[in-house]
Amino acid sequence: MASRDRLSLLLSALLPFISLGCAEDLTTDASVVTPPSIGEECDDVRDVSLTARLNTLYLVDPYVDASRIAVETHACVVTLRGRVPDPGTRDRAGTMAREVEGVLNVRNRIEVVATVADGGRY
Repeated sequence: MASRDRLSLLLSALLPFISLGCAEDLTTDASVVTPPSIGEECDDVRDVSLTARLNTLYLVDPYVDASRIAVETHACVVTLRGRVPDPGTRDRAGTMAREVEGVLNVRNRIEVVATVADGGRY
């Protein structure tokens, strides 16, 4: 599938969960997700919103390849999985997730693998 087709598919899947017209800058506006109040439980809707928010942030970030990272959220705890070519990308994805309002914890399970040019598998 062409890169453009994947991007269109991802955007069409995310649009029901986010409001693109409300945010001036998708990379900094965390108002899409309201953080849980003390005693308030994270529900499935909040989890889906957090996952969509993070997928969108990774999609527009010039350094993180969203197609290489899977985001799962349960009880406002985010788990990141995937394979990236360097530790900086792994760390950036984790930091971005921690900075999203409403995320209680991040489990960064992203693996760093050598690129094909380095003789490894990506």
